[in-house]
Amino acid sequence: MFNESITGPGAASVARLPDDDHKDFAPHRCSITGWGYSVYGQVIPDVLQQAEMTVMKEKWCERAFEEFGDGIINDGHVCVISDDSSSCNGDSGGPLTCGDTLVGVTSFGIIGCPAEYPSVYTRITHFRQWIKDNSGV
Repeated sequence: MFNESITGPGAASVARLPDDDHKDFAPHRCSITGWGYSVYGQVIPDVLQQAEMTVMKEKWCERAFEEFGDGIINDGHVCVISDDSSSCNGDSGGPLTCGDTLVGVTSFGIIGCPAEYPSVYTRITHFRQWIKDNSGV
């Protein structure tokens, strides 16, 4: 068990939720973090991983997944991509943040976590009203 403070310089902080009318963060560079595989099937890291990603337009993400069937990507998703990084097993539920704003929560990707496919996140703005109704924020 670690006995380290989570406060102070470089510590975790609270992310803002996006405004109701702010739906599209493409083509912003944003950050993903997680505790999942950095190489699929290898050892789970003991240090929080972070990568800078580019938010994709929904239509580009739909095209990237069309070989797997229609309707995989919908308005409730936001996709990110990078030349050399992706989310992977163990990252589920982790944040996609643009600055101090929570844009998405890790949802799914392609088996093996290849960087040439987008990582898919649940779009916070799509569920913003539900979040307000059920949390008061």
